[in-house]
Amino acid sequence: MHKPMLLALAPMKDVTDLAFIKTLNDLNSLPDYFITEYFRTVAHHKKMDPYIMRSIDENPTGRPIYGQLVGQEPEHLVRDALNLMNHACAGVDLNMGCPAPIVCRRGAGGGMLRSLRAMDSALGALRDSLPAGGFSVKCRLGYETPDEFERILPVIARHAPDRVCIHARTVREGYRSPVHPEWVKWAVETLKCPVIANGNIVDTQTAEAWVRLAAPAGLMAGRTALRNPWIFSQLRAHFRGEAATAPTFRDLLRYIRSLYKRTLEMQDHYVEEKHIHRMKKYLVYTARGLPEEFDHHSESLMLFGNAGLGKTHAALAIAGIVLEKGYDVIYVSSPDFFSKLEGLHFGADPADEEETLMQTAAGADLLILDDLGSEFNSAFLISSLYSLLNNRLGAKLPTIVTTNITDGALLEKLYTEKISSRLSAFVPCLFAGDDIRTQKAAE
Repeated sequence: MHKPMLLALAPMKDVTDLAFIKTLNDLNSLPDYFITEYFRTVAHHKKMDPYIMRSIDENPTGRPIYGQLVGQEPEHLVRDALNLMNHACAGVDLNMGCPAPIVCRRGAGGGMLRSLRAMDSALGALRDSLPAGGFSVKCRLGYETPDEFERILPVIARHAPDRVCIHARTVREGYRSPVHPEWVKWAVETLKCPVIANGNIVDTQTAEAWVRLAAPAGLMAGRTALRNPWIFSQLRAHFRGEAATAPTFRDLLRYIRSLYKRTLEMQDHYVEEKHIHRMKKYLVYTARGLPEEFDHHSESLMLFGNAGLGKTHAALAIAGIVLEKGYDVIYVSSPDFFSKLEGLHFGADPADEEETLMQTAAGADLLILDDLGSEFNSAFLISSLYSLLNNRLGAKLPTIVTTNITDGALLEKLYTEKISSRLSAFVPCLFAGDDIRTQKAAE
């Protein structure tokens, strides 16, 4: 029998919301504490997101919940932290690990790991403003390489947080690479507060491996909990020396029905399409295979050739096969996608839709970027496209690009050498022949 292990639900934007918390309560499989989806902290956002705030104000579980902040300016972080503490909030968690490109570009989330000075200022300001027991940190090992943690951990230790959760990968590694438990073990030996391990905890065997390799005070699970919400009761039974009960398909049906009911309750005015899209965000995780079963070595493809040769059709055929295997696929038309992003970036975007779109595209198991080369070229397009491709390559997530551009020199001229270099890592597939559309029109 093990010593008691703290169990936590990892915060995940748009899915670990109040509806999911209530569902875990319905299934009687609760972690020891929750952390909300992140509240974005910026100068002009003085009102906290009311949807996320409901997770704090309406938490039915009796388990403590911490409000998570993502930002970099100390004064704004303190402002929002004090606001959170006016609610039924057990404390405040600083997000120093989110790998979303749009978050990192602003020097927040995982982007904060690139600046020890910014990290030091934010940690110090929050520690000074929050009560004992009310300040926690969630971070990654570094931005580029795990050895950056040698410089990061002393900065965290200096400000004596009450708990530190470490996702044992770098920002560049995303969610797919193997974890690095040796760095979590070092943190356990160095810090005076409890250290929680996060990353690749998919069952009792992987949890046991974490305990053996790093001896953390607790474990945090996110994607696994969406796929298998009974993971917390299974881990608790395992650490008590009892047999963990495997859920049946009838249990899975009960889970989906509970999610359906709880997501429906979150709408003040029912909109069927909105409800369906919300359910899809959960179910894509439920249908997905275990992380280690994912083929990390799937190649990215560049389908190129003249118009009307079936490039899009081929890409969508591949998508159908991938979807049947339980992975999520995002298809976007390049001109439509980047035009919408640019409109949101330079216009009003109170719901942070730009950030959500980029996160969705950057994190999909397979992204299809259709008709590259037909969009309006701009500095914003170049920056966004580079960030999207670079982050997906860094996370080893396959991408399919279709384009009518067949001249490599023209591609480099349009999109810069850096983007051309990223695309050169894709497997080229040349489509040749006569325009299929023209042939069909002639029949």
